[in-house]
Amino acid sequence: MKKVYTLAGLPRTGSTVLASLLNQHPDIYVSGTSPLLDLLCYTETTWSNVKEYYKEQNPEQVMNIYRSLIQGFYQHIPKPIIIDKHRAWARNVGGLRNIGFDNPKVICTIRPIPEIISSYIKLMNKDMVGNNFVDTTLKKRGLTLSIKNRCEFLWKELVYNTYESVQIGLHTSRENMLFLTYDQIVHRPMDALQTVYNFLDIPSYDGHTFNNINNINLENDEEYWQFPGLHQIRSELKAEPNKPEDIIGAELTQYFQQFDIVL
Repeated sequence: MKKVYTLAGLPRTGSTVLASLLNQHPDIYVSGTSPLLDLLCYTETTWSNVKEYYKEQNPEQVMNIYRSLIQGFYQHIPKPIIIDKHRAWARNVGGLRNIGFDNPKVICTIRPIPEIISSYIKLMNKDMVGNNFVDTTLKKRGLTLSIKNRCEFLWKELVYNTYESVQIGLHTSRENMLFLTYDQIVHRPMDALQTVYNFLDIPSYDGHTFNNINNINLENDEEYWQFPGLHQIRSELKAEPNKPEDIIGAELTQYFQQFDIVL
């Protein structure tokens, strides 16, 4: 039986880089954004809707379904340790307990909110001004493509739900979560990886490379989000300069600082 853990976190926080580095470990497979959580929630909803029609209700039968779904979902992966990625895992630690995880463990990546917003803006300004999900939606709503409008849209539509999920996890299941910052992942990657291995009680791996990183899980960013390169990583681990004041201005930087995750 495979050991299954989860990866959550805010967007633009290095989770794709972390997943790619963890995938270098011979015993670990980290998924791209996965539908497993959605499938589990759908199963729970379906059972809640139909169980009243059946006299014989054995809770163990439902647990068997959950276990089979989780194990079967990754049966084709030859590695014994699975880390399933979905940004909403942070708010579903209690749900993991309910389906048989005695000690669920969630890795959660975070970053100052102004840096997240400015990272999106930098990506949008590279070569797709007006030709991405944010700008096309703003234009449909009759709004200008101002920095303020773009930042407000990014916060409300792309960041806030995940932010809320992380806050719920932080305040309800802190003991089950490992928080890693973007700076830790990018500037001290070996320390970040060792922290993960200690948290999951997994033997460390001394074969990691930081100048030949391969993302084995390509996401459908261009078709779904009109955001090509959203999860693209460089083969060599290196942080790009990102000073929010220079990208979104001092006023918006100060505004978004109030939402920074405080551990």
